[in-house]
Amino acid sequence: MGTHQRIDARKGGRDLTVRELLESAGLAISVEDFSAQVDIVARYGPHGATVLVEPKSEFDPFTRAALLRAGADFSPLGAERPDPVEVTRALFVAILADSDTPEVVAARLARDISRVRQRVRERTLWALAADSGVRLPRVQFEDDGSEIAGMGSVLRALPGDLHPVAVFRWLTTPIADLTAPGEDDVTLSPRDWLRSGGGPDAAIEVARNLLVT
Repeated sequence: MGTHQRIDARKGGRDLTVRELLESAGLAISVEDFSAQVDIVARYGPHGATVLVEPKSEFDPFTRAALLRAGADFSPLGAERPDPVEVTRALFVAILADSDTPEVVAARLARDISRVRQRVRERTLWALAADSGVRLPRVQFEDDGSEIAGMGSVLRALPGDLHPVAVFRWLTTPIADLTAPGEDDVTLSPRDWLRSGGGPDAAIEVARNLLVT
């Protein structure tokens, strides 16, 4: 996959390159790392770029609700429209590429590896299964690898069967119920809400609302 390979995503009426999609998602990874992870996506669903008449039928209710909150468009597709299922698959691969092993996370948090694995089981750390083993997406941590205060309790409040892309989108998409302190017209994503000092309770309440389908 070269740097000019086109994918099913658009901006300003044109297709995005893989590099542009990764940059728009805020993922500091190379196209080569992205390409190396492509085969892993097979465990989460069949390959293929078939255009679906009803793309929303590809997702379970929890995942569909989360993606709708993040701005996904599930209206019937025409031949000229990008397939949101393929966009979701591409973002999933990017999330895996922008992740670390439990050993790396344990070192960064100065915790024993057994404690990190216990927190994965408790769902206070978000982990995915990959061919190379368990991976923890970096979006759940600060840019320096440290913990975001309150993130663990928020992650645990999310439905356990959400698709990884739905979790990523939910964490990084501004939500009306979370506004910047003193600026009611500035909405924050759950991740930025926690990073700005917002208490986890408000984000937990939003997370629990995803259970309503």
